Amino acid sequence: MADPQSVRAAWRDLGRQLAARRRAAGLNQENLGERTLYSRSSIANIETGLQHVNRSFWESADGLLGAGGELVRGYDAAKAHQRAHQRPGSAAWNPEGADQIRRGVAAPARNVGTEFLEVVRLQLETAKMIDGRYGPAAALSTANGVIDVVESVTPDMPDRLRDEALAVGAEAAEFIGWLFRDLANLAQATYWYDRAMEYAQLCGDTSMQGFVLLRKSQMAYESRSGHRVRLFARAAIEGPWRLSPRFHAEALLQIARGDLMVGQTVDLDRAVGQAREVAGGDDLTLREASCWIEAAQPERAVQLYEDGLTGEGVSLRDAGYFRSRQAVALARVEEPDLAADRAQQALSASVRTGSLRTRRTVEETHSLLRHWEAREAVAVLADALSRVEQSPSQRQLG
Repeated sequence: MADPQSVRAAWRDLGRQLAARRRAAGLNQENLGERTLYSRSSIANIETGLQHVNRSFWESADGLLGAGGELVRGYDAAKAHQRAHQRPGSAAWNPEGADQIRRGVAAPARNVGTEFLEVVRLQLETAKMIDGRYGPAAALSTANGVIDVVESVTPDMPDRLRDEALAVGAEAAEFIGWLFRDLANLAQATYWYDRAMEYAQLCGDTSMQGFVLLRKSQMAYESRSGHRVRLFARAAIEGPWRLSPRFHAEALLQIARGDLMVGQTVDLDRAVGQAREVAGGDDLTLREASCWIEAAQPERAVQLYEDGLTGEGVSLRDAGYFRSRQAVALARVEEPDLAADRAQQALSASVRTGSLRTRRTVEETHSLLRHWEAREAVAVLADALSRVEQSPSQRQLG
């Protein structure tokens, strides 16, 4: 039986643990927000159990605050408790929540409060859950619903809550940008990243602004614009905010990657060493690998991808994408059978997760293998790609 009170209590208890750890580390809410790329108001809501954020936040906070895994275990327990008490078949807008949204949209000045925003945040978390289970295309309408609500209520809602609503809008827009990236629609991804930046500027969420710039740098790599890779990564580092150690390190790797793409000489061992030092122990193996592809040393990338994908904690979607990148590296070191095998694994993951980004990289691998098209493994890959492209569900995505 659903027990919403006990679920709320579980999230409040976890929030209190976070607050205690933060204070013990001598940080205020703004300090922690800067390091985890969340606004101060979001940290306040997380600590009171009003805002439920994903596991990556708790992993980052756990490391920053020296919690030794306590916060991550607490998150897993709260999430499990929430699932155990979820109504069977319940959707983002349960009847009570849907009624609250209707009242808020009809009269924002009177009916929009912290409980209203909690329902909107739940909608966003549900969109992320749908993406994880069914892929980016399935999550778009749910995520767009968050934007629709934010746009409806912000003009007339109480001033004291407007920044919080805009911060939710920024997070939702950034997430939609990511969904379109995974759907290989870079024009729409750019539009939504710009929307996220606008929301973040309106509410003064500088951490989100830095994060969006890093996202734009990563997207520029996918469109093969080395100049923009460098520009956005440098802006992410040099702006009036503090990226978390992990994202700062990723931005440093982006700069090295962009420099290589435009033909500059880069001491990549030194650049990677600097990024690892900044990351403070976070694993950058999979991010480092693509730099070695750009440095014309794909054999190093092959091993890094293998090392990075043998550990735990890599989602199916990410594993598929990085397998496809490993396949590219294997094709470049003229290992056609292994390249085709890894590309097959990546293609299977792309079908299950709806990731067109991964499928496009598999197609790149197949193109690189054209000199070995008579080999059985390469022919099998070509046949698998053809079957996927002819599948009605995949044609819809493409």
